[in-house]
Amino acid sequence: LPPGHIAAGYLLAKIVLRHVSFGLTHVQTSTLAWLGAFIAFSPDLDMFFAFAKARSFSFIKKEVSHRLFPTLHIPLLWLVVAALIYVFTSSPYAHAVALLLWLCSWSHFVLDSYQYGIMWLWPFSKKLYAVRDVGVKEHIEAHNFFEYWTRFLNWYANKAKILLYVEVALIIAFSFSFIQFGALAGK
Repeated sequence: LPPGHIAAGYLLAKIVLRHVSFGLTHVQTSTLAWLGAFIAFSPDLDMFFAFAKARSFSFIKKEVSHRLFPTLHIPLLWLVVAALIYVFTSSPYAHAVALLLWLCSWSHFVLDSYQYGIMWLWPFSKKLYAVRDVGVKEHIEAHNFFEYWTRFLNWYANKAKILLYVEVALIIAFSFSFIQFGALAGK
């Protein structure tokens, strides 16, 4: 789910930036943490390709999986782009961006690899790798976007409980990071 991906990216970025010395300012570190959150969500932007293929923002037609397009759900793509940025720049800030580009995008793929799967070896293989239910699509009949998401969340709570618990824990940890930040700022 988007909030889980965002929370995972933000928290991972905070951990990486705390433990890898880039010599960045507090403002740069804070900006990069939010960039990590966006990067972790970014692979799902290929959902717009799925909407275009379905020619609709409603889901009456046959379900189209956005993870099957060789676009943003390709781990090797993110690794190559991150490596190119790291190799061809000398700035510590750019190196931090490259590291977050790789790690935060892959946090998305790790979460998506629990249910349904990711093409981890694309372009060498189109095989989906998942912990369970490899390639099983959730066909949800709905007439509009909100009805779809209501039914999808119900399906998710029943079919991917462990992943739901992990994502809720990430969201809670994400929330506590703001409480901690607020407490520190008040001192």
